[in-house]
Amino acid sequence: SAFENNSTLNKVLFPPSLEIIDIKAFYGCSIIELDLSNTNVRYIGGGYRAGAFQYNTNLEKVFLPKPLESLGMDAFYNCSNLNEITINGNKCAFNDKSFSFEGTPIGDPTKSATIYYPSSLNIYYCYYSERIYAEWISY
Repeated sequence: SAFENNSTLNKVLFPPSLEIIDIKAFYGCSIIELDLSNTNVRYIGGGYRAGAFQYNTNLEKVFLPKPLESLGMDAFYNCSNLNEITINGNKCAFNDKSFSFEGTPIGDPTKSATIYYPSSLNIYYCYYSERIYAEWISY
């Protein structure tokens, strides 16, 4: 919870060497765009109501890195403006509830959202996947 509830934090530059973003690291911040594409992040933390980027209500776009192996539970819970995600890797496991995107346009059938992914993506996720209402577009 390094920057938890820091409402003035709206932009973060991550070093390429970064491998783990732990639970509640940026919980309740005001990040607008999250670009992890040039990092070595393998894991984005989560836990019941303890997601790494949970309650970032200004967050609109997320670019996930190639090395990402696991996205923790509730990682983006209640990021109410999150409407675009780009997945850059070829495989990723989405842990229990991580890909439900509750409280986001991606998890709301009345809103517009998009997930971009490589056509070679092997995705592993749990039964909550039926709650994804975004349009999936391969590149």
